[in-house]
Amino acid sequence: MFCGPFPPWRSVLSPRVALGSAKSNLENARQADQEGSPELALTFCNESRTALDRIRNSVRKHLVSSESAEDRAMRNGIASTYFGLGELLNKLDSRKKAQACYKRSEKWRGREIPSRDIAIIPAHIFAQDMHQPPDINKLPEADERLKNTSHLVYCLGLLQSSQSTDDALDPTEQTWLNITTQNADERERLETVPLKLLKEFAREELSDANTVTEIVRLVPVFNKDQLYQLLQRLFYGIEKSQLLDLNLLEGLAQLTQHARPGHLKADDLVKILDLISKRLISTHEQSPDYIYRLALTVSRVLDVMADSEVKDLDRENLHAPLAVYLQGLGSNTDPYLVYQAAYAAQALLKGC
Repeated sequence: MFCGPFPPWRSVLSPRVALGSAKSNLENARQADQEGSPELALTFCNESRTALDRIRNSVRKHLVSSESAEDRAMRNGIASTYFGLGELLNKLDSRKKAQACYKRSEKWRGREIPSRDIAIIPAHIFAQDMHQPPDINKLPEADERLKNTSHLVYCLGLLQSSQSTDDALDPTEQTWLNITTQNADERERLETVPLKLLKEFAREELSDANTVTEIVRLVPVFNKDQLYQLLQRLFYGIEKSQLLDLNLLEGLAQLTQHARPGHLKADDLVKILDLISKRLISTHEQSPDYIYRLALTVSRVLDVMADSEVKDLDRENLHAPLAVYLQGLGSNTDPYLVYQAAYAAQALLKGC
């Protein structure tokens, strides 16, 4: 049985601590995948990558250029963890994230990905020592059937993308983007699919793990109206349910973390935190799994609030009761729950 995911560390912590968190989450992700829980595996992968991504660029540059044995071991460990994430994300059909992890792995090893104008060593030379990153999803022709939700997200992500040095489009992507943006019918076809899926999700009122995972995968490409429709469905599903629905809880946490910048306002985040906090405080003490999952969600929401600089919570009705409850969990016999509660309490104290 794997332990719960370690929360994403802030950039002020050392690379050693961040790497430890990332490795633990990666191992948990692999075990979750082996046990047939791909949605949970993706959650652990996201936590692992977030921990590594919080290492400051200045620290990375120092480690990459350093020749000390300790620094070499550290950067190789980080590079290997990114590589392992890429392998698992590719297996989980999250290929764009996998490609990003492969690129970061190369950067940490001090070998920037070469320009496409530079000759590449053929794959058959030193094949035993080389890893060939998997091909990205084949982009669809006009009116061609999409493979799955991840394929749709990949296409919509390209349509919404802007050029950047860290994640530049390759020639195939750029060609597809140029053609599709000029084809109004095809672009409309792709952009209306999320709304159809969202309406179906709301109409059927399904909350099994696979359904929630699929709809939440669309969060990074949802427009603001679509995001709020899903937020209301998840929020009220948790609020009105007498029994805690862990699938909706995980969906709400993922939505909070992966919504596009500016789509969630400060008041939205405060209401989400208030909802989860009340469920946490009212959960019976003999339900440690529920308490852990709720405390983890509180931590993730607080991380987003800190990144969004949300401050001045209601001290009497939200901040103080939550702080007291989290501190009380410090005496629990479950070390992972104690750890999670301590992290959430610290985030609450420093950020809000």
